[in-house]
Amino acid sequence: MLERTPLGESMISVQASGCSWFFITSSILSLVNGKQNIKNSIENARKDEVFQRELQRQKELYEDQKEAEDRAFKLWLKQRQREFARSEASKKLENDLMKEDLKMFIKDWPLHISAEAIIEKRKAMSSVETTPLNIVVGKHYIGESKQLDVIYSQMVDMLSVELKESGLINNVYRFKDDNTVIGGPALANIFALMSNMPAVVLIPRFDKEKDKLSISIGYWNQDSLFPMQKKVLELDYNEMRMVNDKDYSSKKKAEINCSYATIAMVLNDTHLLLENYFKPLFPSFAEKKNISLKTHPSLIDFAQKEYSSLSSMEVTTAKYNIGNLISEDEKNWSRVSDLAREAINQLKM
Repeated sequence: MLERTPLGESMISVQASGCSWFFITSSILSLVNGKQNIKNSIENARKDEVFQRELQRQKELYEDQKEAEDRAFKLWLKQRQREFARSEASKKLENDLMKEDLKMFIKDWPLHISAEAIIEKRKAMSSVETTPLNIVVGKHYIGESKQLDVIYSQMVDMLSVELKESGLINNVYRFKDDNTVIGGPALANIFALMSNMPAVVLIPRFDKEKDKLSISIGYWNQDSLFPMQKKVLELDYNEMRMVNDKDYSSKKKAEINCSYATIAMVLNDTHLLLENYFKPLFPSFAEKKNISLKTHPSLIDFAQKEYSSLSSMEVTTAKYNIGNLISEDEKNWSRVSDLAREAINQLKM
């Protein structure tokens, strides 16, 4: 006998209408089971979604780990290839100096020191871990400025002293006094015989109409197929005042020397950062010489841009727990990035 409840009365009413107890019971069970099945389906779907997310995460970790292994190997291989290339290029250059096809370069060699002497000097320094860039101070084009001719040797001497006092081995070279090969042809000759020796050539150009002295560079390392060339600075320069105003002449020579030293030191810093992972020297030099954004904005801007090119060298594999898969080379590249950012921050002070 059904209890007199709203549900019971409804069921009595349904039965009175001709529906059997079996039909009523089946309907109720179907409704209950249907709700449970929906609940189970939702729960299974949720669990499946969690599983799929975890599966995707594990897949990405595996792919990142594989990528880290590949990158570590490529970095190691690149370092070994560079070491081999340096050795082979040095041997080839020594042999090629005797060959007929390089006589044209030797004939028009623009530097005061011979190519053979540079090679011997470099070999003698091979055991020095901090072997710096070769720094070549070029000449402006003939006829541009008589006064630049007059002060040329003095500027080279000033730069040599500046770099030596700042802790760099004296690796500064000058053009011959009577040299007529200037600009691009001179750069090509130097690169032809020194392409395996990291170097920078400072190239001044004087614009008489604008009273501007621009300083460009030709720069390469042992991986370069040809020198990179670009203008990096532009200074005010009045030829008449250089002749007639001693105070102006003195200050302008100091400015040119400061510019040369900055370019040489910053490029040497980036070279030694990549080669030996050494801390940059220019920030200390800048502090000592009062080179700041306020006093020399163009020099600081140049330095920060050069360091910035190395400051983004992150080791992305560091966030994954892959242990020895992070090679020593990758750790060093991370150190390059850290030291470059540290130099940038020092120059902002």
